[in-house]
Amino acid sequence: WPTGEYGLNPMNCPGHCVLFMSEQRSYKALPMRIADFSPLHRNETSGSLGGLTRLRRFTQDDAHIFCTKDQMEEEVASCLKMVKDVYSTLDLVP
Repeated sequence: WPTGEYGLNPMNCPGHCVLFMSEQRSYKALPMRIADFSPLHRNETSGSLGGLTRLRRFTQDDAHIFCTKDQMEEEVASCLKMVKDVYSTLDLVP
């Protein structure tokens, strides 16, 4: 894996946040992992996008992990391990 400094960029995905906030939860229920595949539709102005980003409809995978600060390091490490395992299984190079 490349070395260097990395940062996490939270996305603006209200669906999973609404689901998480739909009931009162105990910290004992954490971490809570939510993932889904959903179709997205858009109609961008001609010339504003190119290549595959020009598609009007595509399916996007999305996932969120709700956890305590104490669980963050382990959750990030677990996610990176999963990505590495998938890349290895498919003989891909990151």
